[in-house]
Amino acid sequence: MGFFKGSLFLLAFSVCVVLVLSVGPCQYVTPSSQYFYDISPLAVCDGAGYSLTDGSTNITVNFCASVQVADCFPGAGACFATHTNVSSLGNSFDINFSPFSVENQGVILTYSSGDVCSKSSHTRYSSVFQMACAEDVDPPEIYFVSESPECVYNFKVLTQYACPIQPSTQNQTCKPIVPLNVFVIPHSHDDYGWIMT
Repeated sequence: MGFFKGSLFLLAFSVCVVLVLSVGPCQYVTPSSQYFYDISPLAVCDGAGYSLTDGSTNITVNFCASVQVADCFPGAGACFATHTNVSSLGNSFDINFSPFSVENQGVILTYSSGDVCSKSSHTRYSSVFQMACAEDVDPPEIYFVSESPECVYNFKVLTQYACPIQPSTQNQTCKPIVPLNVFVIPHSHDDYGWIMT
């Protein structure tokens, strides 16, 4: 008759409850999970978006919402228009986030799957928005930087919504559980005769 056979133990333990942050389509948590971004306040829901122009070319962008530009396909997050051409620079439903090299200084938003840019290579337009934290900037300041490489439109955005926040729901909390009566079952692979699962 072994020590554990027929023994009854009172076991008290704590269960750690991790509250998982629900991330929406216009929100991003950095790979280190230290910083949370929510750029959803930048979305212009009526589709008007934000317009940039140099006189001959108009670029309209929206964040996590589509723009409504004549002849630009529905769902486009960015479009450019000249007197002879209208093209989508990326689909607002094909969105990707990535961190800056220093995670707490901003976030990068990328729209992919725009119109075909190069018929020979079937490359599609995309847009990359370097969204830098600017605590006192609202509305956002949006600058077209370049088309580099070909078919990739690069923008710089200064906005308070590119500043990280740390929501309290990211914290872990542990709470004690009422002591339970537990029968300890011998286990041949453990020197102590039992395994907690």
